[in-house]
Amino acid sequence: MLLTSLLRRPSSIADDRGNAMIAVIGLLAVTSMITLTVTGATVQALGYTSLSRASVQSNAAAESGVDAMLAALSANACPATGQLTATQGSVDPSLTGSAAAAPFYVSTVAYRISTSAAFTPGCPAEAATQIRIQSTGFAVDEGVADSASAGDASAVQAIYAWTPGANSAAVTGAAVFSYGTPGLANSLELLSFNGNSANVIVAEGNIVCSNSVFVQGDIVAANGNIQL
Repeated sequence: MLLTSLLRRPSSIADDRGNAMIAVIGLLAVTSMITLTVTGATVQALGYTSLSRASVQSNAAAESGVDAMLAALSANACPATGQLTATQGSVDPSLTGSAAAAPFYVSTVAYRISTSAAFTPGCPAEAATQIRIQSTGFAVDEGVADSASAGDASAVQAIYAWTPGANSAAVTGAAVFSYGTPGLANSLELLSFNGNSANVIVAEGNIVCSNSVFVQGDIVAANGNIQL
C-alpha cells in the first residue's frame, strides 16, 4: 500500500501544475485584451483630436485667403494672375525650413457680368457685377494618421456683388465719433491708414485719456474738455 501511494503522488502533482498553467494563460489573455482595447481607444482619441485641430487651422487659413483677396481687390491691387498665395512662414515667423515653406492658403478670384453668366477666372472686368473668391487653406499641424487627414485642407467660397471703382474709395472721417463721453484707456492705439488720420471727435462731454493712449490724429471735444 505504501508503495502504491508513493507512485501515485507524482501524478497528482503533475495534474495540479497543469491547471495552474491554464489559469495563468487565461489571465494573460484577458490582460492582453484589456491592453489592446485601451491602446486602441487612446489611438482613436488622439486621431480625432488631431483631426479637429487640423480642421480648425485649415478653415481659418482658408477664410484668411478670402479676406486677403477681398482686401487686395478693394485696394485696386488684384494680382495679375488672379491668385494670391501665402506660406505658413509668412504668418508664423517662428517656423523654419520646410514647415515655413508649406502653403497657408491659395486664393483665386473670378467674375461674371450677370447672374446668368458663367464665372470667368481672373481679376474683375469693368462690366463685372459679381465676384467669386475661392480659397483653400492648409493646417500647419496635420492629422497624425491617414484616417485623421480629412481636416488637413479646407476650401471655402464667397460671392460678392461688385461695383467697379466703388469698392476702392478711400475711407474718410473720424476713426471714433461719439455723441457722449468716451473712455480712451488700456493702451489703446489708433493709427492712421492710407494717409487718413485717426481722429477722435466727441459732440458732447469730456474726453478722458489714460493708460498709455496713442492716437495718430486729432482729438476734438466739441462741447467739453480733454483730460490727458
